[in-house]
Amino acid sequence: KMNSSPPAVRPRLDYLDATRAFALILGVVFHASLAFLPIFIGWPVQDVSTSEAVGPFLTISHAFRLELFFLLAGFFGHLTLRRQGMAAMLKSRAIRIILPFICGWFLLRPLVVSGWVMAHTFHQPDFSFWPCILSGFRDLQQLPAGLWVGTHLWFLYYLALISALVLVGRQSLKAFPTAFGFCSQAADRAVKFMSTSGWALPVALVILVPLLSQMQGWGVDTPDKSLVPHGPALLLYGSFFGLGWLLDRQPDCITNFSRLTGSRGVMAGLGIGVTLYLGRFQLDPSHPHHALAHHGYNVGYAIMMWSLVWLTIGMFRRWCDQPRPGVRYLADSSYWMYLIHLPIVIWLQVAVAELALPAVLKLGLISGVTIAIALSTYDLFVRSTWIGWVLNGRRRDRALLRFGRRPNSEAAVFS
Repeated sequence: KMNSSPPAVRPRLDYLDATRAFALILGVVFHASLAFLPIFIGWPVQDVSTSEAVGPFLTISHAFRLELFFLLAGFFGHLTLRRQGMAAMLKSRAIRIILPFICGWFLLRPLVVSGWVMAHTFHQPDFSFWPCILSGFRDLQQLPAGLWVGTHLWFLYYLALISALVLVGRQSLKAFPTAFGFCSQAADRAVKFMSTSGWALPVALVILVPLLSQMQGWGVDTPDKSLVPHGPALLLYGSFFGLGWLLDRQPDCITNFSRLTGSRGVMAGLGIGVTLYLGRFQLDPSHPHHALAHHGYNVGYAIMMWSLVWLTIGMFRRWCDQPRPGVRYLADSSYWMYLIHLPIVIWLQVAVAELALPAVLKLGLISGVTIAIALSTYDLFVRSTWIGWVLNGRRRDRALLRFGRRPNSEAAVFS
C-alpha cells in the first residue's frame, strides 16, 4: 500500500519578509524627514536645520512604499486563504488588522496629539512632558467628531476595507461556477502577461495615471481625514493588493515581475527625473503650463511607482533570498515598529528642533532612536506576549533582551 504524501508547501519567501520590513521602516524615516522640509506643511514642528534633499526623498519614497506594502499584503492574504481556508483568513484579518486598528487608535492618537501640544509648549519655562500626554488623552473627549481619523493608522482601515471587498467579491462570484472559472483564468492570464510582456508598463500607466489625476494633490493623497473611503486612493491601493493576491496563484510570476534589468533601471531613473523636474511647478498654479506639467508629473510618477515597486522586490530577492535571523527579526518587529513610531518621532523632532546641528545628523538620530525604542519595546513587551500573537500570529522567545532565554529561530509567515 502506497502512502499518499501531503501537498507540497511553498517554502517561506524570506526576501518578501525583508521587503515588507523595508517598506515599513522606510515609513519611519519618511515621517522623521517631514520636520526638515524647507517649506512648512503643517507638521507639528519645522526644524531650524532644513535640507533641499528632503523634498525629493519624500516624493520618491511616498510613491512606492505603501503600494509595495499593499501588494505584499494581498500576496500573503491569498497565501493564508489558500493554505488555511476562509475561516482562518477572516480570523487573521480581524485579529491582525481590525483589532490593532481599534486598540491602536485609542492609544496612539492621544500620543500623536500630545506631540502637537508639546511643539507649542516645549520652550516655555513651565514645560512638562506628562501634562502634554494627558492633554492628548483629553482630546478623546471630542468623540465622535474625530472618530478613527487623524493618525497614521488609516492604512489598516483601508487594508481591512480592501480585504473585505476582495473576499465578498470572490464569494459572490463563486456562486456562479462558470463565471468564476472564466474570471480566474482571465486574471491568471493577465498577471502572466504583466509579468513577462514588454507592454506591462504601458498597461500599468493606463490604470495608474487616471487614478493619479483624480487625487486632490500631486502624487498620492493621504486619506486620513474621514472614514468615507477616498475613491482614487482606495482603487490605487486596491489594485496593488489585488495584483499581489493574484501573484500568489502563480509562483513564477512574482519572480518574473521582479527581475532586475537595465531597462527597468532606466525607466525608474526616467520616472524619477520627470517627477522631480515637473514637481517644481506644483507651487506655482499661475504658471501658464501648470496643468500640462501636472499631467506630465502624473505620467512620471506612475512610471516611478511601478518601476520602484518591482525593482525593490527584485533587489531583496537577489540579496535576501536565504534565511537570516536578523532579517527575520526585523520582519517580525516591523509591524509593531510602524504602529508605535509616529508619536516617538514627533517627540524627538520637537526635542531637537532648535539644536544647531546638520539636518542629516538629526534625521539619523531621530530615526535611529525611534527604531531602537521600537525594537526594545517589541522584545520586552510584544515578542513573547499575547501582543506578539495578535500582530504576528504566534509568540516567540525574546532575542535581544532574553535574560538567559534561548531565542526561537522560527518565525511565522506574515499574512
